[in-house]
Amino acid sequence: MCNFFKILLFIIFAVNSQSCAAALRVDVSGGNFNPIPIYIAKIASSTELGDNITNVVSGDLKTSALFNIIGKSEVINLDHSPVFIKFKALGADYIVGGKVSSKLDKQITIEFYAWNVHTGQKVLARRIYGDLRGWRQLAHMVADAIYSGLTGEKPYFTSKLLFIDETGPVDKRIKKLAIMDQDGANVAYLTNGEQLAITPKFAPDRQSVVYTVYINDSPHSCLQELKTGARAILEQSSNGTIAPSFSPDGKSVIMAKLRDNGNASLFSLDVEKVMQSLKAAGPRTMLLHGEGYMHQLTDGNNIDAASSFSPDGKQIVFASDSSGQQKLYLINADGTGKTQISRGSGSYSTPVWAPRGDYIAFTKREHGQFSIGICRIDGSEERLFDTNFHSERPCWAPNGRSLVFFKENAMGHPKLYALDIITGEERQILTPHDASDPDWSFKL
Repeated sequence: MCNFFKILLFIIFAVNSQSCAAALRVDVSGGNFNPIPIYIAKIASSTELGDNITNVVSGDLKTSALFNIIGKSEVINLDHSPVFIKFKALGADYIVGGKVSSKLDKQITIEFYAWNVHTGQKVLARRIYGDLRGWRQLAHMVADAIYSGLTGEKPYFTSKLLFIDETGPVDKRIKKLAIMDQDGANVAYLTNGEQLAITPKFAPDRQSVVYTVYINDSPHSCLQELKTGARAILEQSSNGTIAPSFSPDGKSVIMAKLRDNGNASLFSLDVEKVMQSLKAAGPRTMLLHGEGYMHQLTDGNNIDAASSFSPDGKQIVFASDSSGQQKLYLINADGTGKTQISRGSGSYSTPVWAPRGDYIAFTKREHGQFSIGICRIDGSEERLFDTNFHSERPCWAPNGRSLVFFKENAMGHPKLYALDIITGEERQILTPHDASDPDWSFKL
């Protein structure tokens, strides 16, 4: 973990805009969008660093599903305009080229440009500075600038993924909390596996995470600072809590509190009070009696769990079996106004609200099969993807177009997958070992 944060501290950048932004804007929620054909020229360099940066940039743009990468073989001389007719013949709408230079083999500068092939105009020009050891993050920043400049969408390639790293026999798994770049690089571990960890969620500011940790076979919600590793574990006088997640403003965490009769209710935790206690304790693990920090939101003889706030923080979607089978419900942030939104057959769980506020993703189980699904916030327009032996726990990419989830085979080995909800295309995200329970950071 320490090495990961040292790398982050090394990254210092400045962005200088040298020309007008591109006029093209893309509605990524539309279903008839054709990817932008773009030629990614090799980043010029006297070392292999140029090729490495080019590969990261090209990989980022390709996985966004908004770009069709035409090629990345030619180095374009930045002192002269490209031969546009040549790249037009290749089918490219845009060309990206650049160069990287170093100072004392420690500091590097990446200059990059984008041209509109059809008009011959330079539509993007940037210069990014940083430490050589953080070159990969700088490459993601290049991809971010191209992505937002040509689509008008918020960039996300510098974002991070949380997940549970799984090793050991299937009947005795070691589950560690881990973090990595959105493309699977720079994996770092946040827990050592001595205690089983599941269902992690980022805080909106990415400075802390919350997850469920098992102590003596009892689940507890744990809030952990990323920079220091300090942890606050909420002890319960009853049966513990599960599936915590942050509110959009980061001031509260909603979780399910288990009861003696096997049911569960939703409670809200005051994060500010917990963080005050955590800062006073220093970089270590502390135990807090949770009831003093919590406010009850739901009640009844049912299981209410797996919740997610709307982006504006005004509503909460959660799964409940109050109708006899697990369905999706909405309540106001204060616990009032309970409304069922899913009415299809089957059992619904693990709902998560899209960052755009337009969709809710969920897991659905029916006829012994699992599916990843999405629907509108009123439950309409339900669509199912990846019906499988066991697919579960979707989370949204920051662009609101893609989902990441885990898929487990019949032998009990889970892997992470990304799914484009427009095209239905799916790809595996490589991890060092088995992996489950992903969460994607929103705020950059």
